[in-house]
Amino acid sequence: MHTSFRYTIGLTSLLLLLFRPLSAQQTPPPDTTGLAVAYTAFQQAYLSGNFARLDSIAPDLLPRLAASAGPASDRYVDALDIRAQTLTARGQFSTALGLLQILSDDLATVGREDDPRYLRTMSYRGYCQCKVADVQTGLALAQRAVTQSRPRAELPELEFLRQLYYLIDCQTAANQTGASLQTAQELENRARVAGDSIYLQRAIRSIGTAYSFLGRQAKALEYQRAGIELLRAQAGETHPEYIEAFYGFAKDQLYLGDPAAAEADILVAAQLIQDHLAPDHLAQAYAEYALGELYYHQNRFERAYQHQLRSIALMDALGTSGSVNHAIFEDRLAGTLLRMGRVADALAISRRVDRTVRGHTGLANASYGGSALSMMMTHEMASDPDSAFHYLQLYTLSSRTRWINEVQRFSFEDQEAEAEALTRTAEVAMSFAFRHPEVPGAIEHALDQLLLRKGLSLVTQKRMQDSWRTAGDTTLTATYTSLLAARKQLQTLYQAPPHTRPSSFDSLVDHAEALERQLSIGSKQYRESFAPVTTADLRAGLASDEAYLELHDMSVRPAGPGTMSDPKLPVRYVGYLVRATGPVVQLDFFAAEALPPARRLRAHYAYDPQAADNLYGLFTQPLLPHLDGIRTLYHAPAGRLHAINLSALPVSATTTLGDQVAVRRLTGSRSLLRTPTAESTARAVLFGDLDYDRAAPDAAIAGVAIAGRGEELADNFRGYRRDHWAALPYTRQELAAIEDMLVDAEYAVTRQSGQSGTESAFKQLAAAGNSPRLLHLATHGYFFPSPSPSDSLQSGFEATEHPLIRSGLILAGANAAWKGQPVSDDTEDGILTAYEIAQLDLSNTELVVLSACETGLGDIQNGDGIYGLQRAFKLAGVRYVLVSLWSVDDQRTAEFMTEFYRRHLTREQSIPAAYQAAQTAMRERYNTPFNPRAWAGFVLLE
Repeated sequence: MHTSFRYTIGLTSLLLLLFRPLSAQQTPPPDTTGLAVAYTAFQQAYLSGNFARLDSIAPDLLPRLAASAGPASDRYVDALDIRAQTLTARGQFSTALGLLQILSDDLATVGREDDPRYLRTMSYRGYCQCKVADVQTGLALAQRAVTQSRPRAELPELEFLRQLYYLIDCQTAANQTGASLQTAQELENRARVAGDSIYLQRAIRSIGTAYSFLGRQAKALEYQRAGIELLRAQAGETHPEYIEAFYGFAKDQLYLGDPAAAEADILVAAQLIQDHLAPDHLAQAYAEYALGELYYHQNRFERAYQHQLRSIALMDALGTSGSVNHAIFEDRLAGTLLRMGRVADALAISRRVDRTVRGHTGLANASYGGSALSMMMTHEMASDPDSAFHYLQLYTLSSRTRWINEVQRFSFEDQEAEAEALTRTAEVAMSFAFRHPEVPGAIEHALDQLLLRKGLSLVTQKRMQDSWRTAGDTTLTATYTSLLAARKQLQTLYQAPPHTRPSSFDSLVDHAEALERQLSIGSKQYRESFAPVTTADLRAGLASDEAYLELHDMSVRPAGPGTMSDPKLPVRYVGYLVRATGPVVQLDFFAAEALPPARRLRAHYAYDPQAADNLYGLFTQPLLPHLDGIRTLYHAPAGRLHAINLSALPVSATTTLGDQVAVRRLTGSRSLLRTPTAESTARAVLFGDLDYDRAAPDAAIAGVAIAGRGEELADNFRGYRRDHWAALPYTRQELAAIEDMLVDAEYAVTRQSGQSGTESAFKQLAAAGNSPRLLHLATHGYFFPSPSPSDSLQSGFEATEHPLIRSGLILAGANAAWKGQPVSDDTEDGILTAYEIAQLDLSNTELVVLSACETGLGDIQNGDGIYGLQRAFKLAGVRYVLVSLWSVDDQRTAEFMTEFYRRHLTREQSIPAAYQAAQTAMRERYNTPFNPRAWAGFVLLE
């Protein structure tokens, strides 16, 4: 419970003490006796972090400076700035804000609004406004200060670095994670150029904080560790800034997947705070909070409760009651009370927290959503499901609003990480609907959240690429060209074994992501393209005899704290069935453990109504009662259901689900609502009958390609072989038959065979933005599962972490590169990875047929489907993709493809109808209805 609040907590988001005063190098004006001595002592106390000494000097020094040099003098302005820093470092933001407001008024009175110190004060006021929960006002001030300062060449670099740092904090408080990451990266670049090690380590830590908010745990820890080590070297382990930063890093490890390190570091940080910071320092409260978090995660709730009480008491003593951070502390206390069974006490605190948070933050703030989630769970445990549903709706609305606001600033990786938060949101709503199907609107609301999440990264990334290609903006075009060049470099590096990559690899990855963010922000077309799909949209897109089935794999969680992240709960396959009219049907199918791995699923197609472990009992039987009157069933698979051909599932000893209804597999719900596009020119390109070896440099390519191969080299299956790729003789017959039918249908046909079917020839199809309507590839395909850390793999295609490199197609001449032999720099290697396909523009292509093995396989990403060839072709813009689920016999593949094209081209059936008819014909021919190897391996993805 309550883990959403981690996004706004932590001393790393506070303004940290500067190591050097801005006025240290100035020549002091004439002053009265003792004033210079007092000012020097004041500066020394500031540099050493001696708050008690500063407190004793300030009441006498500040009035004397104002009287001696004037309230708008440089020395007085800098002294007041230092005083404000000491106050904010202890969490006394309201007091500091009062001083800064007076200072701004004094500077404005004497006409110094253009002075760097006025802009610095404006920025600082913005920071403090954010800390007293006036986030929008504070963000506007910080942003305005940066905007006015950016073009000013005379502005000291340190002043501008400080303003950027304030802006990062305000953007974080406003939940603008993408913006804060960009600002932090700008701060890093400027600090490196300026040689400023202080702001460099702050920038690096800020980047780590942004990545943690995005859920990118590994990068978050990498940056935060690097920043902490820089700070340790600069300041030592007893400096207040290091102590505060180390505390934040230690606490964040609880949420970033390293609880063992977190336990040790939190205890060290708490001791450092106690030993080296003043008793009234805000960090004392945060240390108690961190200890409470530690014991809460260890299920030691009584001990956590005592530390949480002390943290709140310290916050109260510092005058922070009513602030958002105080509310967050109380929310954690409420969560602990729930775990202790004190529901009434928890509800009273949660109500107070909710009033504070909703009064001070906007809908898109993570604290708003976290407060609503807490209220939902607490009301449900208090046996009030109707009120719980009200707060659930606020929680999901907050998540949706944050995504829509932020997606414009994300890279591909940012999107996929942030989308995991939407997965959690959807599963909270779905679990509630399973617990309380009687609550009006709960089931449809759950489906709305799932529809927002499922396939979101694919759709969003496709829109991004489409908008970049067609932007018509010279700046964006140049940036996109740079991105493609970076991706080409990355393609080569991803294909190499990880241990052979150069040290510059990580920098290149970060550079490509930065370019993606620039393009996302700059593309107006992309910014205006996002529109979530709802249940109402689906109903409007369905005919009266059609239904849509959305599938998902999840843990149906019980009510209560601690269940949100419990890894021990079993994963189940669930579904939502939608018709044009009537209520949404919620289905609980089976436990995920009932399904074997994808390559063993064929044995579970058998029809046996008495068996509980086959696909009939697990899936078909519970679904059938809800299909009365349905002639077409659209579905979007999930998890290992991607490896199942639903059309081939039996409904009796002699019939399949495809005999009863037309079963159509979609990439996601958005495919159902796709607007028909005008047909492109009837042009087809066929790849097949390929020579996977490279010709000798002086050989006649065509002659060697055909004469050098014999059927004794044939590989009966179009799948992976570790040593080399052998010829596929039946693809020659397959292409010949298909070409005849295409010509009869008045297609312009190009065949790429032998050594002409190269990777370069394939990529040239997309070069002019005019790809063929039909693209057929009869060749080998490969897919490797995600490697484990213990795997000792030599091939980069197997060992890489990138799923779109571990899936691909083999084209002419590929054996050399596959065996690790060198390929000249100006020649493609013949291994067409899904990563490369995803960069291409195939938006004019209606159908891609992958007449190869296992082209429908890939990494399964929760909510995003299969990361493999089918995703790559969809990113490239293809409407229909025909893929295989397992290794298919070469001869039967050729037969299936011939049947499919005959029905589509000769009989003029639609692509989905031709696919289903070909499958039926193959089943009847081989008379093995529930041994699907020969006829059910291919699926059509829309």
